[in-house]
Amino acid sequence: SESVIDKNLDFEGITCDENGDFYLVSENAFRILQVSRSGDNASWISPDLRPCGEGVGLFENPGAYLEGIALTGKNKFAVCAEREPRGIIEVDLTKMPHGAEAFNCNIAKIKFPKDRNPDFTGLFSEDGVLYVLQRNAYVISKLIRNEQGFAEKDFWSYEAVVTSDEFRYSDMRFGKAEGLCMDKDHVYVVIDNNRSEEHTSELQSHSFISYAVFCLK
Repeated sequence: SESVIDKNLDFEGITCDENGDFYLVSENAFRILQVSRSGDNASWISPDLRPCGEGVGLFENPGAYLEGIALTGKNKFAVCAEREPRGIIEVDLTKMPHGAEAFNCNIAKIKFPKDRNPDFTGLFSEDGVLYVLQRNAYVISKLIRNEQGFAEKDFWSYEAVVTSDEFRYSDMRFGKAEGLCMDKDHVYVVIDNNRSEEHTSELQSHSFISYAVFCLK
């Protein structure tokens, strides 16, 4: 099978199916990798999505390519381009090689802090609803599919958690949330601290990955 270890793949997003297989999106390869539940098998299941995204102006900024992934149906995925500009690519594996469609989503309905760009960094799909993490605004929202592409709807802020004295980092110039998951009672936001130190000295020697958990009612 085609090698998956011949370059720096920089896996960014993860999702799983009902069988326990999981799927990773590679920022550098612009592809989706399927890994079996046992971990014994791994294979690329999508073509290079870069040409599709570039067709609507995505992937202009190196290091701000594919970031999040969600399984939206059987053999169907949504992946997000991070920023400058941000966007969504829908992937339907049953229609390959022509089963990918990209949307430039850089126009935001909410106001982002000064010197921060609109971004998408995490995706989660549940009951036919796609949720997106807008890291630089400390916001989670729904993304509703329409004839033009996607529209933001309903917004939940986690800013009070990650900017509190208990959890904030010494470097808060940009948001740090990169992963999104939910269950029936909670939203889970994964924080990548990018090796910055926390204000609280007791936390400074801890792992370079931390997380915030809060309820979405």
